[in-house]
Amino acid sequence: MGDTVAKHRTSLSTIRAIAIVLALQGAPALAQSASVQPKFGDPLQMLSVLELQQFKAGGASFQKDFQISEGLGPIMNSSRCGSCHVQGGSGGHSFGTVSHFFGLDTSVSPPAFDPLTALGGTLLQFNTINWTLPQCQESIPTSLPSPLQLMTAGRMTPALYGAGLVDAIADADIQAREFSPPSTWVSGRANIVADAAAGNSLRVGRFGHRAQVSSLMHFTADALKNELGITNALFPSENAPNGNTAALTVCDSVADPEDQPDASGLTAVNKMHNYQRFLAPPPQSPRAGMSGETIFNSIGCADCHIASFTTANSPSLPAALAGKSIRPYSDFLLHDMGAANQEMVQGLATRQEFKTAPLWGLRKKMQDGMWHDGSAWTLDLALSQHGAPGSESAHSYNQYSALAQSDQDKVKDFLLSLGRRDFDASGDGLLDDSDLEATFYTNNLKACLLSPSNGSIGPDHSCAIHDIDQNGTINSLDYQLFLDTFEAYPGDVSDSDCDGTNDVLEVLNSPSLTLNALYQTQSGVNIPLATYTALPFGNSASISVNAPASVGGLAVGDLVIIGFSTQVGNGPLLPNGKCINLGANPSILTYGTTSPMTYYGVQWATYSATIPLPSLPAGTSFSVYVQAVTYRSGVGFVGKSHVSRVDLAW
Repeated sequence: MGDTVAKHRTSLSTIRAIAIVLALQGAPALAQSASVQPKFGDPLQMLSVLELQQFKAGGASFQKDFQISEGLGPIMNSSRCGSCHVQGGSGGHSFGTVSHFFGLDTSVSPPAFDPLTALGGTLLQFNTINWTLPQCQESIPTSLPSPLQLMTAGRMTPALYGAGLVDAIADADIQAREFSPPSTWVSGRANIVADAAAGNSLRVGRFGHRAQVSSLMHFTADALKNELGITNALFPSENAPNGNTAALTVCDSVADPEDQPDASGLTAVNKMHNYQRFLAPPPQSPRAGMSGETIFNSIGCADCHIASFTTANSPSLPAALAGKSIRPYSDFLLHDMGAANQEMVQGLATRQEFKTAPLWGLRKKMQDGMWHDGSAWTLDLALSQHGAPGSESAHSYNQYSALAQSDQDKVKDFLLSLGRRDFDASGDGLLDDSDLEATFYTNNLKACLLSPSNGSIGPDHSCAIHDIDQNGTINSLDYQLFLDTFEAYPGDVSDSDCDGTNDVLEVLNSPSLTLNALYQTQSGVNIPLATYTALPFGNSASISVNAPASVGGLAVGDLVIIGFSTQVGNGPLLPNGKCINLGANPSILTYGTTSPMTYYGVQWATYSATIPLPSLPAGTSFSVYVQAVTYRSGVGFVGKSHVSRVDLAW
């Protein structure tokens, strides 16, 4: 199940007409090379057809719930990768932590780290495929024999956006910062670790909070074994509950390695590696030039959080990954973060050393807690933790603390741009009505288009998120790009008043017009819809429609008629460019027959209906158009929804 995001496009003649109007108003020429950045979870741009297929197939495996018969367990943290990599979209960070436990030998000074190999290692696999047998379960011991002191730690699962690009950075480019430190107070070093995907040869680490993993393939195979309990070609030995290998005879019945090739010759590791390597990096808006970044650099933050790398220009890399300039804001080196940040030893990383956390995507990450364990819930707290005694970052934090409040705010504004989508005025990660015209967001697209400062919009201006070509002006190119990526919620806005012009364009070209005004019709009130769909099965598809209880006069007892129309292949947003007809066999449902839910203060009720599909060959793509019309007892017709389009693949 997934909510549909439709793309809304106008004809070339419409775009030209808009461009002429703006030209008459003195608008500057368009920068035709501008494009909207992919959102969280999207694939890299410029993938080949085959690579895009690999990305989609890998994404399905990433979100798949593995079964016991496929080797799941016997101890694990989840049955699928997507349950931890979830925030912001598939491939994102976790909203909680996984647990680790380890020992400290307090008989020596400083205390020596003990990974407790005999007890199964530091990672706690809290789940099991068999809760009836205690020996099939793992737990943190209550104590350790003297002189060991039991310690625990939490780790947030990091996001994987842009992982393939990070994997493509040459080792030497990371080590260059180690051999030529940017300042006297920074002494980062590479974590040189064995790469299981390259015969355990040594390579510069870059994945994980301690840079303890050197390649994306190693990372994928390691996670499959340690988080899902599925052994594979790179890690063929099963994890035993708390190191009790005898328990495996009764807890695990699948032969190792459990991850075997499917009919296409690909293992789960292969598929999920394809998915992760082709994930796009997080967006950044504005993309460059904010004064907060200049201050960030001047006080030494960029000594570790360096903005950019260029991936290796190697013929062995796909074109989408080779020679690409990326902005992760990390040097991927280990740095001493002070005595307040002591934890485990991993590879060459001592207890106080952590990899410089990449800052791209920070805006999304801060919603669930920053730092390696999620302990920093605000930017101020995350920044203050850099000032821990003995930390290499204390020098920069002290300079930050000495800044005027206005300059500190500029730094934080810059940090909040990391992970912000183009056009996202509300900052919620969606591109919807609130980003187009909402009065409570003064930087919405329409307000910026009509702003007196339009024409001199710099990177620090709140409207800069709409200036995609960064020419200082919100113009026809910018709002055509908005139109192409608009995600109307609830429902897809198209042509509510049936005049042949896209609603968004009408709103942008009329100072006084709003979407809500367009939703009002002479014969009733438009009812917004949110539509969801499952993939088709047999000769039908199941469509669920969520209708708000408190919008447009909808009341309990109203009769809701849901009509459908199908269209095979790529065609216009609306059949024949006009409003949709309900058709001969509409689904008739009475509002209020299902339990409503409350979402953002609005009550919704869900209706489901099944529609017949034409007989289509495998691989066919087609669209289903949905519209609801409402009648009320004693009143008659009271309103209709605008049309929603759901794209399906057979």
